[in-house]
Amino acid sequence: MRILLDTHTVYWYTTGDFKLSSSAQNAIQDITNDVLISSVSLWEIAIYSKQRKTADEPAIRYILANLPKHL
Repeated sequence: MRILLDTHTVYWYTTGDFKLSSSAQNAIQDITNDVLISSVSLWEIAIYSKQRKTADEPAIRYILANLPKHL
């Protein structure tokens, strides 16, 4: 199955936020699924993190480092 993650889903998954349901987590982690992330989502998270000063390192690098290895 192909899954396109929206910005909130990418953020919640990489930060371990409880707002992401266990079924969504399982779908993202299922290596048989093609999980897609828009570059716009990464841009939005970077802008948000910079405005809120929530990231100690660049947000994109953090997110990419915390995605499942099969993505």
